[in-house]
Order: sequence, then structure tokens, then C-alpha cells
Amino acid sequence: MNVFIITVPERMNHTKCLRDKLSYCECINNVKVLIDFEHNGPWWNTERAIRQIAESGEAGIVLQDDALIDKEMWDHHIKVIESHLSKFGMISMFTPPQALYDKINQDGEYNGTVGDYFMWAVCYMINPLFAKDIIEESKHIDESKAKYHDEVRVRFAAQRKNWSIAILSKSIASHNLHIKSTLGTPAKIGNLVRDTRTLMTKSDDYSELKLKKHTHKQDWMEFAK
Repeated sequence: MNVFIITVPERMNHTKCLRDKLSYCECINNVKVLIDFEHNGPWWNTERAIRQIAESGEAGIVLQDDALIDKEMWDHHIKVIESHLSKFGMISMFTPPQALYDKINQDGEYNGTVGDYFMWAVCYMINPLFAKDIIEESKHIDESKAKYHDEVRVRFAAQRKNWSIAILSKSIASHNLHIKSTLGTPAKIGNLVRDTRTLMTKSDDYSELKLKKHTHKQDWMEFAK
């Protein structure tokens, strides 16, 4: 499995630490660092990673540079999670800090959600066939509306091409809020702290994905040319 770290020059110190941790993971074959030297924005750099995944024909993980990881958790879970990827366009391994996932974890019946909506692009595993569709479908997006948002491109392709996106209810990475957002987004918005609320443990079992259907407004038409 290849990992693509999305970063900018001023955050390279943390990126190097993240790269070094990933290099010790037995589940990871190669770590590629993609640097946005000109600060073109999240989508410009993420598109480079997604294009490489599409062209390689192999699944890959896209990781933001302010992610925090644990080697033991990655080696314990990544291969198991990857075994399900052929059924989905993407598996998000960063759980949004939302009541929906709090309840799922509390009830214990499911271990994630499935739908065609996506936010919080901190850490996700992507099917190369879906990566190809994201690149192709991006040609039909109104850039003035979608702007720099990578999540918009993912939703756009998923909704137009009928791909399912799985979002796990526990995270394999957390969000380092001590690093200043490149977009100027504060660590806390109102009462919402922009980090996951629950991390995976070794006792979590992903040999079967039990996903709760999560319907959301299809918004791709809002961004179409």
C-alpha cells in the first residue's frame, strides 16, 4: 500500500516525522510526500495524489500532513480494511466528530456508515477505479463554485458515478490541532473541536464491515458546469 502525504513547505518538519513513522509500518510499501510549493490549495495537491493512484492501478492512502498515527494500529488494521476496498470507491479512516458516529459507537451494532457523501479528508483509502472517475468527473465541475475543496470533487464523482463511500466509526489517525490550518480554520468552531472523538484499538474488528446507510442530499448538481 502506498501513502501520499499532502503538505506545504512550512509544515515539512511535522511531515518528515509523519513520513518516518509510516516508513516503519509493515503494511506500507512506499511513502510519497507531495509538496505544494506555490500554495495552490488542497485540491491542486490532492489531485496529484489521486492521479498517481489512478495511473498506478493500485489502491492508495491519502493523508494530510497534520495527521497523527500509531504504527501498531496501522499494522493491525490497514490490510484488513484494504480487503473491503473493492466494494467501495473510498474508505474514510478518519471519523467526523458528529453525534451520528458517537451513537454508532455507543450502540455497537455498526462500525461505520455508507453513502455517497464525504467530508473531513484527513485520512482515506481510495480505490484506483474511483480515483480515475474523480479525475475524469472533475472536468465537469464549475471551479468557481468548488474552489479548493477536495471533498467536493470526491462527492461529485461518487454521486455521478454511483460509487459508495464507507466512513469508519473509529479513526486510524487523529488531527493535530497544534498545527495551524493552511486555510486559517480555527481548531474549534463553536463547540466543535475539529478532531475525531474515537480512535481504533486492537480489539476493534474490521474483518466484516457493518455499515449503517447514511443518506444525504445529493449536491453534485450545485457544482456542475
